Amino acid sequence: MSKAQYDLADKIRQEWANRGEYQLVEQDCATFVGAVGTALGLCVPERDRVTASTWFPARFIEAVIAANDQSQFLNGLWESTDPKRRWLLEITGAGCVMTERVGANAELRRSVTVERSASDVRVSRSNDRETLLALGARPRVVDAIVQGAPTPSYMTLRRTDASSLIGIWNGISWDLDMKGNLQRVHEPGSRFRTEYSFARR
Repeated sequence: MSKAQYDLADKIRQEWANRGEYQLVEQDCATFVGAVGTALGLCVPERDRVTASTWFPARFIEAVIAANDQSQFLNGLWESTDPKRRWLLEITGAGCVMTERVGANAELRRSVTVERSASDVRVSRSNDRETLLALGARPRVVDAIVQGAPTPSYMTLRRTDASSLIGIWNGISWDLDMKGNLQRVHEPGSRFRTEYSFARR
């Protein structure tokens, strides 16, 4: 859990502390847990459809756990463990702030979407002018690449345990001729793939 997520959960706790008396199904401990879980991006059973699985607190928590595959649940602040600490991902539900350290004192920071499919979980970043310039391409090379409408670079993510995950980066690359002109663009996923280990920060 990131500091922002903790603060959000604590805000909900404070709001509930001022709500008044206990009321089963509408204002009880399981409903409170559901409110916090929903705010943090968890899949939470509908409490207003009370069944044997959601009536009692312990059963409700079990239902929440069952509904959230930990290999897919990535919320939190993750930093790559390579010597340069190249990547920082702050994931909240379907959103992610993706930061790449591209130089000694330079960072490329983008808000992107967490995409889930049957085969993987990924975050993608467009290869627009700002991105390519930050990656070190010369303006005339950038213009030539952008004109070709390159596909976004992307990272597939996989949880390995509660405090670590693996990210496979598929970035764009390009070749220049002897005069420094663009010769060829290698679309993300077609050439280089780099594996990064991430730890919770």
